Amino acid sequence: MGLDAVVYKNIDNLPEGVKAQVTVMDSLTGELEFVTPQAPSPNYNASLLAADIRIGNISRVKWLREQIESRWPGTCSIMLNAILYSSTHSGDSISLDQVSRIRLEIDEIDGAAMPAELAAFFEGLRHLMDAAERERNPIVFH
Repeated sequence: MGLDAVVYKNIDNLPEGVKAQVTVMDSLTGELEFVTPQAPSPNYNASLLAADIRIGNISRVKWLREQIESRWPGTCSIMLNAILYSSTHSGDSISLDQVSRIRLEIDEIDGAAMPAELAAFFEGLRHLMDAAERERNPIVFH
């Protein structure tokens, strides 16, 4: 058990051949699902994701939160309250407005010395945020 985050591809950005095979399951998140029979490939549904990262299990989420709170007190409140408040907040999402505000928080601490694991977390967030802005879809937690 743990926390994963994804950004779904925008149906409007899919090739016509793929677009005809999918439907939007949730208009708030942009979640897509194939309406045609699934191929045997395990990456079949993954092809509908613009970005997909594993944030971590309960211990890692707690560690990330503690690191951010202790290193930059009061600086990353949106990130802490929207992403790292729990390791099991499956089903919620981060709107594009919040994405841009989290990007500002990360930019504010950019260049600071930090452990590699924390730097990797920020890099993963940047990847998610880039995909969210490109696809015009929120970041969704699983």
